[in-house]
Amino acid sequence: MYRPEAFEEACRTAKVKALVCTPTFTNPTGSLMGAARRWRIAEVARANNVYIIRDEFTAR
Repeated sequence: MYRPEAFEEACRTAKVKALVCTPTFTNPTGSLMGAARRWRIAEVARANNVYIIRDEFTAR
C-alpha cells in the first residue's frame, strides 16, 4: 500500500510530478487507505508540488 515515507523519499530523489492512487477499495484486497495516511500523503504532495490523481472507480 502507499507509504508516505516512500513517497517522500521518491520526491527527494526524483522529479515526481504526480501520484496516482486508489485509496478506496484497492483490488484485489479491497483495502482502504486510512485518513491519517491520506493526510500525510497530501502534505508530502503539497510540499513538493505533486499532483494527486485519485482513481475512485467505485465512487458514486
